[in-house]
Amino acid sequence: MTCFFHDKIKKSYKLYYKAHVKNTGRCKELLISGAKVVLEDCSDNLNRKTRYSIIAIWKGDILVNMDSQVPNAVVFEALKENKIEGFEDLTHLKREVTFGKSRYDIYFESIEQKGFIEVKGVTLENHGVSMFPDAPTERGAKHVLEMIEAVKLANKKGVEILAYDSVVTGNGIHIDEPVEIDLHELYT
Repeated sequence: MTCFFHDKIKKSYKLYYKAHVKNTGRCKELLISGAKVVLEDCSDNLNRKTRYSIIAIWKGDILVNMDSQVPNAVVFEALKENKIEGFEDLTHLKREVTFGKSRYDIYFESIEQKGFIEVKGVTLENHGVSMFPDAPTERGAKHVLEMIEAVKLANKKGVEILAYDSVVTGNGIHIDEPVEIDLHELYT
């Protein structure tokens, strides 16, 4: 990884660091030579192999979150603040809950419903279309099958898929507006 730094007298220089990528996806369209990144300094953790983690990366003029745990925190906060339609006034909310052999990102209860929420951050974008997954896995397929079983046990009719845009800035990330989902069109 190359980091570009500029000093006060307008001289540029390169520093080379090894950095941990906080994302298990392929991210091959993001992790390219010369890409500008946002780093988290983790030098206070003496057990780490790398001093830095890549937490965001620029793709053109868009800042893309690379920390796969951040979307979970953003959705959890949005749920607590009643910002997601259909999930207002929850009576119970908990992160990282085990059901069967899987762990789900969020468990929720309200007077009318209860269930699990699985949060997925999207890093793959092509011509303005965000796509998921960028790295299909055997674990992901097992997880989907267990979600189907959870729906059956809860005597529900299916899985609801919601998509929200998020705004990533140098100061943080927050949930924005719902976005359209197309489960039928294949993009390449």
